[in-house]
Amino acid sequence: MNPRESAVMEAIQQHYFLYGVPPTIRYIMQRTSIPSSDTVFYYYKKLCAARLIVLAGSPGSQRKPVPTSLFNLITQKESLPHEPQI
Repeated sequence: MNPRESAVMEAIQQHYFLYGVPPTIRYIMQRTSIPSSDTVFYYYKKLCAARLIVLAGSPGSQRKPVPTSLFNLITQKESLPHEPQI
């Protein structure tokens, strides 16, 4: 992973740690000093190809970066059977 990819990944992880939600592209731009949203999306694609993040969201909406480990944890938790409520 090159330094820019590392910076983008770190910004994504830090945002999740601080706020518990995916960061916006503008947040990533500010944190990494990347001047273009297209460039941020380019790094998103590279991180996806490396299977470090997943771009989650509905088709047709802006997809948000989610670290793969967190995405797997969330989707696994949603597929677990729920405890009956008494």
